[in-house]
Order: sequence, then structure tokens, then C-alpha cells
Amino acid sequence: MRDKSRGKEYFDYCIKYHSQESEKLEMEINSYTNQSYSWVLAQKKHLLNKKINILVAKYSRGDSLLELKKEFAQLTDCFMKFWTFDEEWYHLFSSGSFGDYVDDLRFASLALLLNADMQIKNKIRNKLKEALYYDEFIDSILSDTYALPNKESLAMSEYVMKFVCAAEQCDCNPLAEYLQVWYHDFKYDPWYNGHGLFGYWGKWAFEAAAVAKKFSLNDECLKTDPFYPYDLAHFIE
Repeated sequence: MRDKSRGKEYFDYCIKYHSQESEKLEMEINSYTNQSYSWVLAQKKHLLNKKINILVAKYSRGDSLLELKKEFAQLTDCFMKFWTFDEEWYHLFSSGSFGDYVDDLRFASLALLLNADMQIKNKIRNKLKEALYYDEFIDSILSDTYALPNKESLAMSEYVMKFVCAAEQCDCNPLAEYLQVWYHDFKYDPWYNGHGLFGYWGKWAFEAAAVAKKFSLNDECLKTDPFYPYDLAHFIE
């Protein structure tokens, strides 16, 4: 168990429940006829989040990282099918918020942490480039280079500045500061309390671990932080 706040039975039930719900939702999306375009967009986002959260629940349960890497490759197929950026939808519902950016950074971070091959990362990268908020920071997580992102290019500079500072300074202290406030800074987001039987988001700052792994930072001081997925930051095959 990696998330020791819950027992194995909780994760077993949660994974089973959300797997069944995902199957139903995918069938509804694939067979819709009279639903509006906005309904389809919302359901695609909902389905993709469910599938990602199943993977996160398996990580929290303690599943093998090698097995999770295989599942991530399958999840990428779902991502390519259901991830959609719609400019009108974005301006109506998400513009100015971190929500969609955080979701995409989370997925990019999982790709890096689970050592997805470059072909998979490039598929994700090219897909995410469709979004207006795609920036050099997300690109740096997915690219095969180690160039630091240009601060002037950051779409959500307030959110990612500590990551950039950590990479620039080769220092994990900015990440430690980020982790101190990370969870509670999202208290108004819908996933904040998403840890019941019918919803699991997980309390993992994957993006912090991705920065440490990408830029080879010494993260020993973060090893016992309850929000930091230390083993993923050091996952090698």
C-alpha cells in the first residue's frame, strides 16, 4: 500500500466500481444520437478522468510500477480518442482557471514517471499542443531534451513557477514549499474531496516528482512527504 490512509478493500472496490462505470460511459459516448455537443465534450472529459483515476488508485494500492507502465500505454490510446480541446468550451467554462492545465500536466507527468517510450510521449505532446494553454513547461516534461522552459512562455506561471525555480537552481526546496501548500491550494477544485467510494483522485503531486526526475534533482528530503510519489521519481527498469 502506498496510500496508507485506506485499506486494500477500499481500493479493490473503488477500482472495480469505476471500471464498470467507465465501460458504461464509454458505451453511451460511442452510441449517442440526440445528445448535444457540449454533453459529449463533458462526458469525454469525465470518462478520461475516471480512467486516469483508476490507474492512480492502482498506484495507491501498491500495484507494480511495471504493470502500471503497461496500463499507461493502453490508457494513452483512450487519451488520444477522448481528449478534446474546444476553444469555445474553454472560453465559456475554463478560461482563467488552472483546471484543464493541471489535468494535462498530471497526465504528462505520469508519462514521464512511468517511463513511457518517446513514441507515446510524442503522441501525447502533439495532442496537447492543440490546447491554447499548452506551454514550454508541459513541453519540457514530455520532450527528450533537458532545456529549461522560458519563463515568458508559461501559460500558468503562478502555478508552475516553483517547478521552474527548482529546475533552474537544481534544488528541491521550491518543491518542498510547493508540497506544503499543494493539496489545500486546490480546496475549491471538484476533486479536492474526491476520495470516497464513488470517486478517487488521489493525493499525489505527480508534477513535483516529474520535475525532480526530469532534471535529476536530489529529492531525498521529500522521501517521506505523504503527497510525493518518491518511488515513481526513481522508477527505472
